[in-house]
This record gives sequence, C-alpha cells and structure tokens, in this order.
Amino acid sequence: PQYAAAYNNLGVLYARMNDDAREQAALEKAISLDDHFTAAYVNLAKLCLRERNFPKAKTLLEKAVSADPNNGDTLMLLADAQFMNGDYDGAIASAREAHALSGMHPAFVHYIAAHALDRENRRAEALAELQIFLKEEPTGLRADRARAIIQSQQKQAQ
Repeated sequence: PQYAAAYNNLGVLYARMNDDAREQAALEKAISLDDHFTAAYVNLAKLCLRERNFPKAKTLLEKAVSADPNNGDTLMLLADAQFMNGDYDGAIASAREAHALSGMHPAFVHYIAAHALDRENRRAEALAELQIFLKEEPTGLRADRARAIIQSQQKQAQ
C-alpha cells in the first residue's frame, strides 16, 4: 500500500488497457506516496497530454524536470506541453536545455523549437532548428515534413 513504484507500474498497465480513470488514480496515488517520483509525474503528464490538458501536463512536467533536470525525454515532453499551452518562449528554452545535454535528447526537441520560433516570427532561427533536426533525424515522416517546411519557407523568401 505504500509502494509508489507499484502504483506507477499499475498506472502504466491501466494506460495500456486504455483505462484513463484508473490510470490517473494509480499515478496520483504514486505521487501522493512519493512527491519526488519523477516517473509518476511523467506518466501522469502523458495522460494529460493525451487528454489535451496542457496546463496540468506542463505543471507536472515542470516538477519532473526540477527533480531530474538532465532527462532529455522529459525536457522534450515539457517543451511540447509548453508549446501546446502557448508558452513559446518556455518551449524554446526547454528545447535548448535538452539540446545542451549533448546527444542525450530526442531530435524532436528541435522540431518543437522550430514551431515555437515560427509562432514568434523568428523564421531564420526556426529554419536553423529544422536543419539541426534533419541532421539528428534525417529519415522518416517527420524529416520529410521538416524538408517540406524548409522548402516552403525558402520559396516564400524569394
């Protein structure tokens, strides 16, 4: 009854069963038992992201990052939540923090940063982020989308 990791694992199982209510209850119980348990914050934030509750996801991910600031995956999720919450400066900062981890980050942080920079009309910086993204993730659907965005921006600039 007092084992936070067990409740976190139970939450993950409920997530795989698409039982959002039980997932949330298990993850909240894990956090109530150990308010420094990063995995439970991240897993609950993922549920919030799926439910499009971006403000709550952002708050949970901020707590997770404060407990584990060197986790590139968590910083990427935070950047995504910040972007979806309209906090473009925060998304850019989180993406750059993730990038500073020197290879310990998902390439997608650059894609998020590019979109946040674009929303702030910082097109040259956005294109630079997309170029970095393509160096780190040169193939796949996201890479194809990044190339299309770059081509579109270049045509508009002409």
